[in-house]
Amino acid sequence: MNRRSFLERVCLTGAGIIIGGAAIDMNSVRTLRAHSRLGANELREVPLNLTDTPELKPIGGTFHLSVEDLEREILVVHTGPGKYVAVDIKCTHRACDLNYEGKEKKFVCPCHGSEFDLTGRVMKGPAEAPINFYTAELKGEEVVVSVYGPNDPAPPRPAADSSVRTQPQIGGADSTATDSLAHLRRKME
Repeated sequence: MNRRSFLERVCLTGAGIIIGGAAIDMNSVRTLRAHSRLGANELREVPLNLTDTPELKPIGGTFHLSVEDLEREILVVHTGPGKYVAVDIKCTHRACDLNYEGKEKKFVCPCHGSEFDLTGRVMKGPAEAPINFYTAELKGEEVVVSVYGPNDPAPPRPAADSSVRTQPQIGGADSTATDSLAHLRRKME
C-alpha cells in the first residue's frame, strides 16, 4: 500500500467515525462496470435497471458507475421522489473519492473537506473546479445516465438547488468538463 492509499483510508475511516453514518462511505457502495450505448442524437447513455441496482431505490441511495469505454467514474444518487443526479466521483482538488451527505444534499471530500452541491458546483474549498455533472433521469424502471466523453461538450449545468446553500465559485463563472479535467490533471502533476 502506498502512502496516498494509506492516507486516503485513514481519512475515510476518521471521517466515518466523526460523521457517524450521516455520509455514505464510498468504500461500501457497489460498483457496476458498464459500457455506454448510443441513444438519440448520438448521446451516450448508461441504463441502470432498478431491479439490478436496488441501492438506488431508496431516497439517499447511491451507486458507483464505472463507464469503461469513456473512462468515467460516476456517482449516481437518488435525491428525491423520481429525482436522480450523477457526478464524477473524484474530487477536483486531489482526486479523492467523494462521499454523499444525504441530509445536507451535498458531496464532501473526506481528504481535505471540499464540498460540492448536487450539480457539482464548489460550495467550499480547497477545490476550485467543479466536478462534472451528468443528466440522470428515471425512465420506467431504469435510471438512465447520459454520459459524454472527454471531447464532447458538457451538458448545461442545472440551476443550483435552492435548498442547498452555495458559496460563489472561486475564479468566477462555471467551468466546462474540459476545464475541470485539466485542473485535476495539473493538481496531480
